Amino acid sequence: MSQEAVDWLCKRNHLPVQTVARIWCVITQDCDIVHHDLRNEPVVELVYGQEVDEPDKGYSWGKNARTLHVHDEGLQKSFAFHIRDRRPIPRGHLCRFKPLSDCLAPRIVKLLVRWVSRKYFRAAFPDKFNKRIDRKTESKIKKLLSRSQGQLKEIHINVSSKELNDGEDYRIIVLCIADAEYAEQKDAYDATMKIGADLEKLLDSCDGIKGAKCEVRFPDEVTLEDLEPMDRWDFDSITIRQSDSIDDAPVDH
Repeated sequence: MSQEAVDWLCKRNHLPVQTVARIWCVITQDCDIVHHDLRNEPVVELVYGQEVDEPDKGYSWGKNARTLHVHDEGLQKSFAFHIRDRRPIPRGHLCRFKPLSDCLAPRIVKLLVRWVSRKYFRAAFPDKFNKRIDRKTESKIKKLLSRSQGQLKEIHINVSSKELNDGEDYRIIVLCIADAEYAEQKDAYDATMKIGADLEKLLDSCDGIKGAKCEVRFPDEVTLEDLEPMDRWDFDSITIRQSDSIDDAPVDH
């Protein structure tokens, strides 16, 4: 949205007052934005991104359900979005202003919309499974995923949805999807493969989790059939608990 539009909406308390450099993006479905009847589609949803020096890869590709970092080559800027920073506004107000010509790249807008939608359909796992990843192992996994020279785009997991009794073991299969660029160079490839091997060892070391299998593949090696029995495993599902925060703000579980 243009700064003129943002200022107008702020003055009328539709948006919070701007204190830092931000970009407001309309994330409502395209056809709903231009629908002919305001009564059928009375509102649109906005999300804002705060400018950052450079994106954190731990929050890239939509792999964290609460925070997203992107870099737009056209604008030559990077932005950090948080899932809580969304606002509905009356759709009719958009008619007062012309759309921006220098907006986010279409691929980033598409990623942004898909990321927001995950707020509602991301997977939930059994409490007893989550608790079997103890704090010590959890810390090691967090360091592995954030500090490795390799890079994963997504982690998918096949695990029972049942709350198993004490003495029963969860048996899991993990599929890690790596960034395609890390398949090009041997050192990067080896580092990425090592993430999978190290993650498998950490998970298999947990009491109550046995026979963990972890495989790393690149996007062109993954099919819909591979993903069908699995759930997306957000990185923050193993690194953030009720008492934790990723940015010194209250956790919005």
